[in-house]
Amino acid sequence: MKILVVTQMWPSAADPDFGAFLVPQVDELRALGHEVEVVAIDRRGGSPGVKYTRLGLSALRRARRAKPDVVLAHMLFPAGAAALVAAQSAKAPLVVVCHGQDVENLDGMQVRTVSALVARDAAAVVTNSDWLGARLREWLPGTDTTTISPGVDLRAFDPEQVEPANWPG
Repeated sequence: MKILVVTQMWPSAADPDFGAFLVPQVDELRALGHEVEVVAIDRRGGSPGVKYTRLGLSALRRARRAKPDVVLAHMLFPAGAAALVAAQSAKAPLVVVCHGQDVENLDGMQVRTVSALVARDAAAVVTNSDWLGARLREWLPGTDTTTISPGVDLRAFDPEQVEPANWPG
């Protein structure tokens, strides 16, 4: 399967911790034999408007070129909005994973309006807990959610098991 991942957090040499929790997920999808491309914001700071516009344009270009089978967005906004445009262009289903802060950001009317469009048009909206799913439905009534716990690799927190990180970059 060809998967286009769109995220507003991805590690780089300058910010190796930025979205680092997504790397194992992408690595696992690749290990399962999927073809995965990532379009991301890979650093903190800068103008949000410029970064979000670039993310959207990059996602759109990549979707047109790669013709993914599915577009996977990490966060409702801005990644979800960028991924929605990419998915529509590629005529591919959109899956949005909500992590927490993106749901709390729904108190802003503009973000809530765009996020409602993303949630409405997504083939699936995934939350990492039942609590977060309920919170999302408070902000966006009628949104269907599926809870998938991200789990915890306890070896990653065992000082005797930890190896130096091998971040993309």
